[in-house]
Amino acid sequence: MAHFIIRFLFCNLLICLAVGVLLGAKRLFRRCLTSHMQYHLWFLLLGILAVPFLPIRLSGFLPFFSWFEKMPAASASPAGSAAAQAGTINQAVSGNWMNDFTLSVARDASIAGTLLSVLWVLGILAMLLMIGRSRDALVNYLMAAAGVLYWFNPVVWFAFKQIRTDREIACDTSVLEIIGEDSRIDYGNTLINFAEKISFSPFQFSLGINGNAAQIRKRILNIAGYRPATVRRKLYGLLSCVLTAILLSGFLPALSSRAADTDRYHGRENGRNISDLDLSTYFGAYDGSFVLYEAASDSWQIYEKENASTRIPPASTYKIYSALFSLQSGVISREDSRIPWDGQDYVFDSWNADQTLESAMSDSVTWYFQEIDRRLGISAIDSFIQEIGYGNETVSSSASTYWYDFSLKISPIEQVEMLEKFYNNDFGFSSENIDTVKDSIRLFSGRNGVLYGKTGTLASEGRNACGWFIGFIEREDAPLYFAVNIQDKDSAAGAAAAELAFSVLSDMGIWDQDR
Repeated sequence: MAHFIIRFLFCNLLICLAVGVLLGAKRLFRRCLTSHMQYHLWFLLLGILAVPFLPIRLSGFLPFFSWFEKMPAASASPAGSAAAQAGTINQAVSGNWMNDFTLSVARDASIAGTLLSVLWVLGILAMLLMIGRSRDALVNYLMAAAGVLYWFNPVVWFAFKQIRTDREIACDTSVLEIIGEDSRIDYGNTLINFAEKISFSPFQFSLGINGNAAQIRKRILNIAGYRPATVRRKLYGLLSCVLTAILLSGFLPALSSRAADTDRYHGRENGRNISDLDLSTYFGAYDGSFVLYEAASDSWQIYEKENASTRIPPASTYKIYSALFSLQSGVISREDSRIPWDGQDYVFDSWNADQTLESAMSDSVTWYFQEIDRRLGISAIDSFIQEIGYGNETVSSSASTYWYDFSLKISPIEQVEMLEKFYNNDFGFSSENIDTVKDSIRLFSGRNGVLYGKTGTLASEGRNACGWFIGFIEREDAPLYFAVNIQDKDSAAGAAAAELAFSVLSDMGIWDQDR
């Protein structure tokens, strides 16, 4: 809830901007838009107000608002300081491939978010009490519901005021269309006389006339200037409405991706062969999950399905796809993947040298992948992530931190699904590039097959808080894919996740522990 309210406040800033766009469009196209069109344009706003609560990710027609989606979702420490903190992290390593770099991050301000959430809910309850005493809510359920949810936003309330005025003007126009243009003076005088008389009544709000003096004035001016709309004006008005709708659609991606529930993977379970695992003795004090998928039998085995569906930062496990994209884009190649050392003194000695893809993946050399991501650019990375459908498909503005700063997230189930897509090359990339990345994450060969994998570690305040180990076993019949995630306050690292995975796979008879 706390995370949602922070994103919801960001959405309200966009909604204020959308109201400004609508008002600007109404003013710009006022000579083209009929009274009914001006009123109906507000329905676009009512639709926009619902977008933050839809559990889907929407895409807009126009790309120039896409920069909203690049805004950081959480703060993160720079790579340099994170590297310095890594020296204090205790990692029980078994080979360089386990020696994963730990990254220290700061989560969203949960306390502030919680307080704002409580305040928002209290405001909703207060509005519900007020609606119970108001007959106007029965006339327009949509506006009433939006008023409850956006009770704190003065721009939304201003927009509702304009909607009510435009609604009355549209009703006046409908009357004039029936009684004819010649009767507009009589109709206007009737409205003026009625408004004048009820101004002296203590019960004027119950007599069926809406609006203050300024709104009544707008209605009178509309009546005085009424002319039947020509076919040409209607066509121009329709075109103006379409252009305004297209412009407003640019807000949809930012609204849906920021406020929708993107922290959970709502995967398809119908038709899947899923069985539950009890691995509590292996996990001990760790929170987390274990996901195993056997392609030959199309069967899933999952420990802690709730955790397995929860999206979290991929940490260094994303380096698999960073490498793939850099190869596919030509930033590096199978024959030439060397990047010179930048001269910075890193904690791990193996990092303080020129790197190739093979060495960088084996030692999880973070600066190597940050450099190739810098060369690719965040815009291209964002397009690639959406193309392959990686996790929540959301990146921050930083090419150095997006895979651990809580913008890009993926669930353990999705990790397995992505590995299957990678192995089968469902992306349609060069088979040579797929094989190059496979070779870089190859760990062991044994009588059970060939095991490929990648660890990942995420740290919070200098302590290991999250450990990943994902991979697959290439066998004669069909591959077997797995993903392990462990979480703890100070001892959850990629190396620990790998050890846990090997213990489980060994006891299940899937992999020989003696490697």
